[in-house]
Amino acid sequence: MDMTERQQRSSRRPERGRPAASQQARLSAAATSREGQVGPVDLSRQQIIRTLRRAGLTDVAAAAQRSLPDAVDPEVLDHFCARYGLSTGSLIDRMGGSP
Repeated sequence: MDMTERQQRSSRRPERGRPAASQQARLSAAATSREGQVGPVDLSRQQIIRTLRRAGLTDVAAAAQRSLPDAVDPEVLDHFCARYGLSTGSLIDRMGGSP
């Protein structure tokens, strides 16, 4: 292989540790398309019930079982907790954690 062939081959390969230009463009486009779309994540009813039980709130956990949908929007959860005088901070406190 002469020097010209080596130069041509090396110019086609990306630098070590860096994605190829086309891959880098796809990654950049994917990151750009997701910007501003990060938001609260829905929780499952079972996750909420488990947390309430661990906090010793079995009566509130039973109410959650009856009234919350399978996927719980954070706003719906806030309203549910407010009915029982709860907040995220109060649940953390009851479970021995710190905010």
